[in-house]
Order: sequence, then C-alpha cells, then structure tokens
Amino acid sequence: YKEDVDKIAPLVSDADAKMSNAFQFVADVFESREMLIFLAEVTTRQTTTQFISHYGNEAFYQFNDQLQVDASRTRLEERIGALEGFEEATGDYAATHSVTDGFTAGMRRSAGNAYGAEAAPLEGMNSLLDAQAGGQAGPAAAPQRKGPRYTAAELAAYYNGCEFEWGFDSLCRMTLDNVSLKGKKVLDVQCRRGKGVYKLSARVGASGKAIGVDSSQAYIDDAKAFEHDAARRSGLPKSNMAFHVAYPENLLEAGIGNNSLDVVYINNVINLAYNPAAALREFARVLKPGGLLICETVVADHERDESLIEEARRIGNSIQAGRTQEEFAKLMAEAGFAEPQVVESYGVCCERGVTEQRQVPTVPGDEGTKFTALALNARKL
Repeated sequence: YKEDVDKIAPLVSDADAKMSNAFQFVADVFESREMLIFLAEVTTRQTTTQFISHYGNEAFYQFNDQLQVDASRTRLEERIGALEGFEEATGDYAATHSVTDGFTAGMRRSAGNAYGAEAAPLEGMNSLLDAQAGGQAGPAAAPQRKGPRYTAAELAAYYNGCEFEWGFDSLCRMTLDNVSLKGKKVLDVQCRRGKGVYKLSARVGASGKAIGVDSSQAYIDDAKAFEHDAARRSGLPKSNMAFHVAYPENLLEAGIGNNSLDVVYINNVINLAYNPAAALREFARVLKPGGLLICETVVADHERDESLIEEARRIGNSIQAGRTQEEFAKLMAEAGFAEPQVVESYGVCCERGVTEQRQVPTVPGDEGTKFTALALNARKL
C-alpha cells in the first residue's frame, strides 16, 4: 500500500501546485468587486454568454454600471498578463480551449464579439441597445451585422415548421473514406435521430468525441435513447457522444465554443437552413484553425430566379433550393473557408427524395435545370 501511495505522491503534489497557482491567480488578479462580477457571470452564465455573444463585452459592461465595472477593471488587460505563468503551469489547456467551452463568460476583453458579429441576437435586446446608444455610432452602438437579423424566436418558428423526414435533405451519405477521424472532436449538424453520430462515434474512437445537434427535441430524445446501445455495439467502454437541441446558425445553444472542434459535418439540409451563410459562419467559428468542414449539398448548373429558390425552400425541396457551385463556394469563402475539394459528385433530379423511389413536391419552372449532388471538404483558414 505504501509503495502505491508513494507512486502517486508526485501526481498529487503536482495537482496541488496547479490548484494553488489557480487560487493564487484569482487572489492576485480579482479584486472584491471583480470577484462578485465573476460569480454573477458564473451563476447566470448562459444568459450572460448569449448577451456577450451578440453585443460584445463592452455592451455587457455598459449595462452593469451599477456594479461600477469600468472602475474595477482599470488596467485589467495588464493584470491578465499574470495568466502567463498560470498557463505555463497548467500546460496547453488555455491555448486549446475557449472560455465558451463550459458556457462561462470570459473576463478577457476584445474589440469585437466573443462569437463574432454574426451570432444570433437575444430577443428584445435590439431595442434596449438602440435606445441606450441613442442612434449614435461608436463603442456604445449595437454592432453591425452582415445580412438579415434574426432572433431565437424566429429560428424556432422556422425550424419547427420544417419537415426534414423524407426529402433528399434527410439522406446522410457521410463520405468519410479520405478523412482520418481517430481521436477527433466531431459535430454532426441537424443529426436527426443520431445514426450519423453513432457512425462518427465509432470512427473517432474512445479518445474522440461525437456531438449531434438538431433543431427537433423529439429527434434528440430518440438519438439519446439508443446512444449507449450504439456505443456498446461499437466496442466502446462508454459513450463518447453528446446530443443537444440547437440551430445551425446558433451552436452556442449546444455550448460549443470558439475553435473547439476538429470536424463539422452537415448534409444537404444546408440548403434549407434559415440562413445558410450565417450557418457557414457559425461552423467556421466553432472549428479550430485548419479544421475540416464536410458538407454534402446540391448545386444547380445555372443561376435561377430568387423567388423559385425561396419557394423550393418553403416546400422543403433541398435540391431545387440549391444555388450554383460558384455561389456556394463564395458563401464558404466569405465564411472563412479555403477553396473546397470535391470528393464526390453525381446527378440528381429535382423530385428525388430520401430514396430514388420516393418523390417529393417540386416548384414549376425548373424543368431545364440540371442538379448535381456534391460532397465537399473545406478547411477553415
């Protein structure tokens, strides 16, 4: 017994030293008022993080004047320099993990949003910020967003009205033969009942992590119901999976932090996303630099009328909702991805459903258009 204790004694001492460093850092850097703010952020972490994700740290502090935050964070950036010794003592964790991994709001200040200017805003905050800013430009003004604004309620209303059951968007081919996933952290967007996540779980192995998000609570419940059975059939000692309800445009709801994933997978449902451009930007946010987006989608051979595409989106025809390959590549580039590599391509007809035998409703006026299903791999720049 004594020999066993002696063996682990150095590990215990090392852990104790790291804990002491952590507590010492808190004691040195946080003043009493900052500690109160920190505790308030931890106890209200999801709401706080969502606020910061859209409006940024400056706006957050602006609405906490009653705590006199500005006075208490004088020279905070300089004092955060004390983190360097702390990070060295605890290895590479701080370099590889985002403060958003555990939902908590970060104390570091930044010039922009914690999650980028494109994150989904919280309902009711637009008018609050606009009134406070008085319509003037400057640090107090609400950040400018590219593309249309949308709220959590709008996302819920849109996705709750979507049917992703029998169309081509429910086909999940997962062209993964040329990708090494062992030990990787992988996300399946709009994972439905989790079969794709089960497959990814087996590919990443016990040292990896497979996460599934879907806009449907019912689908997520179904996926969780067979999670442990899937892990057992894959020969895993325990489940390496997690399932969450979240929207493609707002993965914050699943607690997925900046630069935290190795791979993001999404199938042809991207054409039916509430805002495909915003969804691509969100995928770039959560991927590590050099991380891989695996995207299965459908493209058209020529540009078509916008009203036709929107009608196809309305009826849930993900094939007719496709744009040209050049248009989609431009969206990917604007989101922060390198030029995509075409891994697989094949022709599809616009009435094709989840199988060749099943047909779905179509929009008239697209008879001369040729559609091609693509499997694309693109790296985050």
